[in-house]
Amino acid sequence: MSYLENLSQIVNTKDYRRLHDKTQLFGVMKNDHYRSRITHTVEVCVVALQIAAKLRETENIVIDDSLIMAIAMGHDIGHTPFGHVGERTLSSILNGTENLDGVVSDIMQKSEKHWFKHNVNSYRILTRQDMLDSKEYLNDKRKPLIAWQVLDGVLKHTQVFKEDGLYGDLDDPYLLKRNFLCGDLAPNAKFIRNKYLSTISYHKNNIPLTVEGQIVAVADEIAQRVADFDDCVRFGLNEYVGNLSRRVIDNELRELLHSLYATMSNGDDEKIVNISKKVCEKLKFNLLEAVKLNKDRYNEKDEVQLDWVIDFDCALNKTFLKITDNAIKDEKIKKLDDEHDNVIKTLFAHYHENVGDIAEGQINYTFEDLKIYLSKNIRKLNEKETDCKLDEKELKKAFITVNLSKKVNFISGVIDIVKHRFTGKCNTTKELSNILSWLGEYKHFEILERTYCIILDNIAYYIAGMTDSYAQKKYKKCKKTKKKY
Repeated sequence: MSYLENLSQIVNTKDYRRLHDKTQLFGVMKNDHYRSRITHTVEVCVVALQIAAKLRETENIVIDDSLIMAIAMGHDIGHTPFGHVGERTLSSILNGTENLDGVVSDIMQKSEKHWFKHNVNSYRILTRQDMLDSKEYLNDKRKPLIAWQVLDGVLKHTQVFKEDGLYGDLDDPYLLKRNFLCGDLAPNAKFIRNKYLSTISYHKNNIPLTVEGQIVAVADEIAQRVADFDDCVRFGLNEYVGNLSRRVIDNELRELLHSLYATMSNGDDEKIVNISKKVCEKLKFNLLEAVKLNKDRYNEKDEVQLDWVIDFDCALNKTFLKITDNAIKDEKIKKLDDEHDNVIKTLFAHYHENVGDIAEGQINYTFEDLKIYLSKNIRKLNEKETDCKLDEKELKKAFITVNLSKKVNFISGVIDIVKHRFTGKCNTTKELSNILSWLGEYKHFEILERTYCIILDNIAYYIAGMTDSYAQKKYKKCKKTKKKY
């Protein structure tokens, strides 16, 4: 399977199509000309191809454009509605700092730190059940359709690891081996396994393993700087432009910014658009010029790169990033962010208490995740203990041919146990009821805790898959309580 086939598979997913109605910096519903998540994705792809063309010409290195396109088109496929506000809100719920006025159990505050991160969600989408090969297997497990090089670039285009914990659940060694060490597109699988994964924990290293992955990561930075500037001008953040004009060193760029600032004060819209376009072109040119290949670190003999070989230590990038971050703290923007934060919190609280309102597809994903986790861990405990066993035959039957309503009731039952409101009765199958009773005994709290985390993760995944307008539509239906979080 080629990278072009991977590209086709990615752009034909529903997740990719929904990016057209997801916020990049400002909500598209407010202005047709703001970037959306899908226009950002295309811009990243274009910038990455420009970087590749430059490095091929100046450094004479081999770069695969089809791999770049596949990574670029998939890198934000797991992003939330309302941009990074949605991401931060979901993270605050999953790591226990926000319990939605007691709706979410306080065990999240005690459990191992856990976050929501869009790149990890993109990786999850591209390795979920419907993205696995129906014919090819590795150790009796279906392998992903998407090549490890693409998955790696998508996952590592931004940080995966923090000092005090993971962004998401990436600590399953089998998952990493299945997704990264198999298939025709992994000629270096043995090298990675023996020389890399065995000595350095894969997910604790934030460096993409291919040159193409590193190019996309840098292109993402450049595309954001240019697009954020253009959108901030369109939003009317005059002082943002004034601050930039005082901080930028490049003479030509500084003069353009001075001219733009004066024009924005006078309100000449046509002239503002023309000057802003020139600033964007000059800014992009300067940022692209800053991209270099580090020949000392570049591994020419093998496609796997164990260090950053694409250098982008650019003062101009840092200046624009810092001033943009300050600009988006503007009161008008903060008001919009607070509204979107409340939408996400209200939706999460609603689905936590009304599991049956979650779409059938997400219920099935949730149930599958619970099946994998509980089957593995209950069997381990059965091997060790004599006084806390579940019947093996019942365990095998528990997750087979279960209809939607029984799945919903089982998931709701787990939440009720955690919230101390489980009555011991649940309208699900006999085998699933036995598992609930077993969980309700609290003898293995770490299993109950992880089971609950899996459910919360999947609520987050469901909300993350929504477009801005769909999230707003669902919010209006469930905000009848008029409660704000």
